[in-house]
Amino acid sequence: MKNVRIAGWAAIGFVAVVVALNVVENVGTGRPDPGAAAEEVARWATDAAPYLWASTMLVPVAWVLLALVTVTMWEKAGSAEQSMFSPMLAVLGSAMTMGTLSAAIAADAVLISSIEVLSADAVEVLSGVATALFLLNWAALAVTLFGLSRTMLELRVAPRWTDRVSIAGSGLLVVGSMQSAAALNGVLPGLLLGLAGFAIWLLFLLVVGIRLIRADRTEAAVPTAAA
Repeated sequence: MKNVRIAGWAAIGFVAVVVALNVVENVGTGRPDPGAAAEEVARWATDAAPYLWASTMLVPVAWVLLALVTVTMWEKAGSAEQSMFSPMLAVLGSAMTMGTLSAAIAADAVLISSIEVLSADAVEVLSGVATALFLLNWAALAVTLFGLSRTMLELRVAPRWTDRVSIAGSGLLVVGSMQSAAALNGVLPGLLLGLAGFAIWLLFLLVVGIRLIRADRTEAAVPTAAA
């Protein structure tokens, strides 16, 4: 059960890191809206550089925490002789998330470090690439959310209502990820659906994180093959 407790704390830690990253990058630094002019993006990258460097250093921490959650659930599903389809989706989704976020953060890092020598066209391209990757990442999160919710329901470590809510959240994330082209052209209302799905994703992880920790403390073990 030690791994389950670690996974619970990892889920809560992931939520905390992601919330902090979004507050720093979108509120603290005043990140421009998708499709903003090159001058606005350049001014933002220059003024917000210290905060953005801090956020890029936190991103790998989030990846490690998410990997701990998904791999632990994979292990528990295998030991309980459950179907491996849902855990496979969760691990695949987390790997996709890490890949798209890595590319998005790399684009932001290049933009920040080279802002003084980049042309206006290059600034717009890098900013657009980062925005598109962040939005496409919602589709990867949808896969992760769906896979984790189904896995935890089958292992009986999450209440049934979280599965229904997670299905809705996955759908909203997919719809939000489909708004990349519109967002880059300054059409933003569709992003609200993706943001709602993102909020459900964080709520799900917070709830199951608490459940996993409590399950360990009360010795309510995850079902195993011997149970």
